[in-house]
Amino acid sequence: MKCNLQTGSDADFSIIDLDKEWTVEPSKLESKGKYSPLAGTKLKGKIYMTILRGELVYKDDEGVIGEKGYGELVKSKVE
Repeated sequence: MKCNLQTGSDADFSIIDLDKEWTVEPSKLESKGKYSPLAGTKLKGKIYMTILRGELVYKDDEGVIGEKGYGELVKSKVE
């Protein structure tokens, strides 16, 4: 089941630090493209960690730590 944190659900979610201020640096983005129109922009609020299917796959001070190819699309049964 999607959209909840119960036994048997996907357990996909991110924890966000709403007070963390940071400046966009394209070279540090987790993207193949190292360009951003927001380069140099100061933002408030940053993802601290991401959990995918109950496994830690991203942490702010370590970057992507999940195994490559671990993610998969799980279509919602809600119409």
